Amino acid sequence: MAGLIDETTVTRVREATDIVEVISEYVTLKKTGKDFVALCPFHQEKTPSFSVSPAKQIFKCFGCGEGGNVFTFLMSREHMTFPEAVEYLAQRASIEIRREQGGPGRPSVPVGSRNRLCDVNRWATSFFRSQLLDEQVGAAAREYLAGRQLSEESVRNFGLGFAPPGWSNLATAAAAKGISRELLLEAGLLTRRTGEQTGEPYDRFRDRLMFPILDAQKRVVGFGGRTLTDETPKYLNSPETPVFSKSRCLYGLHAARDQIARGGRAVIVEGYTDVIMAHQHGVVETLATLGTALTEEHARMLSRYCDEVILVFDSDAAGRKAADRSLEIFLTEPVTVRIAAVPTGKDPCDFLLAHGGEAFTKLLADAPDALEHKWRLIEQEITREDATVDQRREAADAFLSTVATAWSAHSIDALRRGLLTERMAQLLRVSPQDVSVQLVRLARRRARRQTQRAGHEAETAAPSARTQAECELLEVLLNAPEYLDRIEAQMPPDSYRQSELAVVARHAYEHIRKRGTVDLAALITAVEDREFGQRVTDLAGHGEHRGNFEATVAGALAFLTAERDRQPPGLPRTGEADENERLRRRHEQLKTPDVRNPGMKEFD
Repeated sequence: MAGLIDETTVTRVREATDIVEVISEYVTLKKTGKDFVALCPFHQEKTPSFSVSPAKQIFKCFGCGEGGNVFTFLMSREHMTFPEAVEYLAQRASIEIRREQGGPGRPSVPVGSRNRLCDVNRWATSFFRSQLLDEQVGAAAREYLAGRQLSEESVRNFGLGFAPPGWSNLATAAAAKGISRELLLEAGLLTRRTGEQTGEPYDRFRDRLMFPILDAQKRVVGFGGRTLTDETPKYLNSPETPVFSKSRCLYGLHAARDQIARGGRAVIVEGYTDVIMAHQHGVVETLATLGTALTEEHARMLSRYCDEVILVFDSDAAGRKAADRSLEIFLTEPVTVRIAAVPTGKDPCDFLLAHGGEAFTKLLADAPDALEHKWRLIEQEITREDATVDQRREAADAFLSTVATAWSAHSIDALRRGLLTERMAQLLRVSPQDVSVQLVRLARRRARRQTQRAGHEAETAAPSARTQAECELLEVLLNAPEYLDRIEAQMPPDSYRQSELAVVARHAYEHIRKRGTVDLAALITAVEDREFGQRVTDLAGHGEHRGNFEATVAGALAFLTAERDRQPPGLPRTGEADENERLRRRHEQLKTPDVRNPGMKEFD
């Protein structure tokens, strides 16, 4: 397994890379003053709030909060690990990668790092593959694959394997390679009995056909295992790990991404074999969820690659419910959604085997857009002879709620909204005005809920007075490093109560001690984590926009000193909220009013 990338190499790569050139490959940058602005590549917006500073070699979105240097940009945009981002940019700059190798018997990369987990998953893929190909061990799994008519080429391309029966096959093989149990546990390849922390770990996957799950960069991030016996569950996925989350991963993305980007279309099915069979028949833009419903993360990810998504579901009640849930999610994203339904009793794999790729392609071509699909279902519900008035009203409101969501998200224009209103009026035998009134009422109700939710989130996210003071010290320090001695004398890193701020303080203090100044792009590189980069750019930007460094430092330190005097360590914090508010007001009195523009959205 690869070792850590040499720190000198990381610095060379960062200094040889212009963040403006890299980001301009993803968005259109417009120069404004010393900086550049653009529509954010991480969230949908109409007014640019994304800023890039060539002088500081950092980026910041004032809409969604993403920020960092060129490495964290690639980590966020392309879902790369830090080493992958460095390697990508090194190749771009023709810089040779140098690595630090671990000593004998020690791993080259720290246990728990993202690339280490991907490496051990790749090793496990090879182990499972060898078991599948074993003449005796893999016989039942190969028989199952032959019965599903999955070709050897497909099995090879998707890296399918087999986890043999038994409790320690993988653990034993890993031990022979010097792979620690701790790493296998963190990767989800080993497990312990529920509630046990120290019991003997055993293989998570046993007697299962194994489907490696790869991300867009073709890293193995997890596994899905299908039982070949009566064991439950039928499908078992890897647990949540630092590199794997069912709500963010899509099966087949590594093989489908390029075609999706070229054709501007993605096809979503429900199962692993559905994906493989679709690829086998030439529909290579096909993906699947991992035994879970589509999420907002899935929709957001797909919107980066294409502008049309076709959802393929069974025609039964469960399939219709799945289509409804997915529709609501996609209506808020800038993609066109169509829904195709295979005949009841068949999944896409069965349909492809029975009718072939051309029939499946036609099924996709004939798929109605999502609102039309929902209209047909609602029409059937309303016109049922045994439907009650309440059932008809409920069905009508369900459809109008969907239209209201699409209207609020600007997913449909006024013309189509009017046509849908007319159709609903005809179906219900009421006036279009009555339908319009109900549509407006539902849209307003949805807007109120969103406003209330946003207000609640803002209220619960409001920092305490203590955290606010700690933030202000770091905001000043990242802009005016000459305050280090004064700040550190009263606030060493371990005195920050907020753990994220303590991490920033520790690295910022060390960075300034070494350099005598602040290089934000270099500081962000100190921690291989995009959230760290986002926090640093937030603090630096807020401090720069506020200014008034002397007054801010004096006020924050006075507040923290007063709090320490009033709240000795070890005593109960009675009335902390009231006390914090009193101290916060005192803190504000000690500061000079901010004369700079608080709404400024660009780096000065």
